[in-house]
Amino acid sequence: MQGGPSADTLWLRLRHTTEPTTGEHLYQMATSRDGRNWWWGGVWHLPAGQSPQIGLQSMGGTGLTATFEYFRVYADASEG
Repeated sequence: MQGGPSADTLWLRLRHTTEPTTGEHLYQMATSRDGRNWWWGGVWHLPAGQSPQIGLQSMGGTGLTATFEYFRVYADASEG
């Protein structure tokens, strides 16, 4: 799946929800150039009963380095 436009500084976001009738995990990615305006991509569907794991990968090309300033994981307050 393709993300939004790239930039020297880019914010990444991953939203996780669960399909209420099947328990299926739904993951949607987003990118932002300014941390305020988000470009949302498609949704990945994964089977119920899985334990989610998160990884970061950079695919800029041979010899290039990606630097991540910080990494946060938190629950949406509306989900309790």
